[in-house]
Amino acid sequence: MMTNLKVNVQEHFMQMLLRYINLRLDVKGQKQRLPLKSDARKAFFTRLRYLKSVFLFDTVPELLDLTPLESEVLEEIWSLDLPFLVDNPLAFAVVVDPMSFFPAYCRLSSLYEKHGFRRFSAIPLRRSLIQSHIRIDTVILHQHILCITRQEAEAVAKVDLWLRVCNLQNKAFRSRHGMCFEGSITTDGTSMSVYLKHPDADKYGKRGARKSAKTLEAEVKAVYVENNLPACRAAENVIVIDPNKRDILYCQDSNGTTFRYTANQRCKETGSRRIAKRREAMKAGGIDLIESRIPSHKTMNLMDFTRYLLVRRADSDRRKEFYSHPAHTRWKWHAFINRQKSESNLISNLRNKFGNFTIVMGDWSDAGRTARFQTSSKTKGWRTLFKRNRIDCFLLDEYKTSSVCPHCSSDVEKGFKTRPHSRPYRRREGKIEKVHGLLGCTNPNCLQQAWTMRYWNRDTLSTCNMVTIVQSMLDGHGRPEVFSRRSVPAVA
Repeated sequence: MMTNLKVNVQEHFMQMLLRYINLRLDVKGQKQRLPLKSDARKAFFTRLRYLKSVFLFDTVPELLDLTPLESEVLEEIWSLDLPFLVDNPLAFAVVVDPMSFFPAYCRLSSLYEKHGFRRFSAIPLRRSLIQSHIRIDTVILHQHILCITRQEAEAVAKVDLWLRVCNLQNKAFRSRHGMCFEGSITTDGTSMSVYLKHPDADKYGKRGARKSAKTLEAEVKAVYVENNLPACRAAENVIVIDPNKRDILYCQDSNGTTFRYTANQRCKETGSRRIAKRREAMKAGGIDLIESRIPSHKTMNLMDFTRYLLVRRADSDRRKEFYSHPAHTRWKWHAFINRQKSESNLISNLRNKFGNFTIVMGDWSDAGRTARFQTSSKTKGWRTLFKRNRIDCFLLDEYKTSSVCPHCSSDVEKGFKTRPHSRPYRRREGKIEKVHGLLGCTNPNCLQQAWTMRYWNRDTLSTCNMVTIVQSMLDGHGRPEVFSRRSVPAVA
């Protein structure tokens, strides 16, 4: 539970604080009202950068410099009672000591609720009644499963205790790579995970020393391609990957060979959509109606949260009976196995397509919402997968890779084409939507053979620009100027 709270604050505090500032100052509305590349738009964002430096206590505001709304937002942030580290930015303090920010995170959730913004859960609760994996170590084994005294357990070897309930000759328990089984498993009654430990590994729960801001920043920079150019030059092939939501991975190499791994493909291979439909069919017996009456748990108001607990408690027996059905844990196990198969097939298909390669992946900076001193959690899982398969994977700053035409380096136009809404019920209402994945070059001289405007698929455009950036770095020219971040001063 404490680890869950710590990770939640560490990952999301800065993101939710900056989002609150944007919501209070109506940044989205201002972006829609102000014309592109206008002086008023530039002045607004210059002012916004200055205000954020004030709100995050990087800058001391001048006397009478803030408007009434800005002063109100500053007072609300002061009311959070944020803890500070001397001579270190706020983002660094969140990373090194997240639990000291937990009370402030709860107060921030209350501010969201007060102003009617979309609420978030400051205290992540496990709401699923499906049996989760629980850890069983040697102490739990002899106390609750074998039901013997401590003296009886200490009179025999640890291995002999586990032999009473497990077949230690099974390949899951065999030692490998210097690691061996030392008496710890997790299980949900359907599947089981066996934990192997290296003799030189630190004891579970041991904390390392606090790292400095420079050390954390250096660790983040170490995974970026700029600091790993020799490894990229030594690779037979370098492919760039743009991580997304619909096309989970869109890959391209310097020869223009492309490869896609889509969300639809993942759903089909893992069977998640089929399992969800079968679960919904089971819920149609009345469980869906019960769950629809449960109010939101995302509240910091004591009375509202008490109401949530009472309503949830009212029909808990029927819900427990439903979720105790063995089909739920069996589906969870099948989904895990199928996901592993899908990822294994992905690696095989990549190797068949590109041979031996090194990966340069976009860092999914999420429009700058990834906090300083941290890497995006969106890419963490993929980097772990590639590392497990002995594939080098480095990150690349995606700045402006979806905003520039690869042919002429001009800006591209977004949202210029519309279509009937993709959701059937919206389409029946006559709603339309912008085509997010189609971009057009604004340069009148950059035309296609048919003398028409040059159109780009968003993912293709992004990976083409990423290939250009990587090739420029490998040639020793650094990052091209058009894709470089310019340090814009934050002024009042």
